[in-house]
Amino acid sequence: MSTFTKNLNAILEARHIAKGAFLKEIGYNKNAIAQWEQSGKLPKHDTLLAIADKLGVTVGDLTGEEISSSSLSDIEQEAVRLLRKMSPEAQLRAIGRLEEIVTQESVAADPELKQAK
Repeated sequence: MSTFTKNLNAILEARHIAKGAFLKEIGYNKNAIAQWEQSGKLPKHDTLLAIADKLGVTVGDLTGEEISSSSLSDIEQEAVRLLRKMSPEAQLRAIGRLEEIVTQESVAADPELKQAK
């Protein structure tokens, strides 16, 4: 079991929240946790944020990955500072845009991806 699904299950169980009902509230079917477990992948970042927000925990609480500010570059710390000034909706839009940029850079750097596009 992945750290994410283990932590999510533990939080839901500790709070006596039914998995199916919780997942439905955030727009997923009751099999989502099993699918995340089988794939070994984390949900998309906006989904992680929605889950964390709904449960009142951090994404790090769910994934087991805490980031200390000392491990961040100056640019990364500035990005975090700016994100913290934004509403949750604006944060999601900003992260979505960053994901688009990363995808574009990946395609540009990989000739095979560029041809498939």
